[in-house]
Amino acid sequence: MTQRVFIVHGFEGDPHGNWFDWLAANIQAAGAQSFQLSMPNPNHPDAHQWQHLLDEAVRTPDEQTFLVGHSLGTISLLHFLSRRRPSR
Repeated sequence: MTQRVFIVHGFEGDPHGNWFDWLAANIQAAGAQSFQLSMPNPNHPDAHQWQHLLDEAVRTPDEQTFLVGHSLGTISLLHFLSRRRPSR
């Protein structure tokens, strides 16, 4: 099974800001899949919309799923994990 890495930007961010493109390129070079998520309305984020997007993109995390967050993206991922409660 292929490893999947989801990169989630933060407040006022976008999927290609900061170090996200560099990280995605290195993930792909290592043979894993990378997904740079474009979170809805980053200038006025809505927690429910962000959680919905994570539900749709990540679905059920497993031992081959890795989550990388920056700023508000980290907090959003923690909420996602607390709702999904993966076994690992």
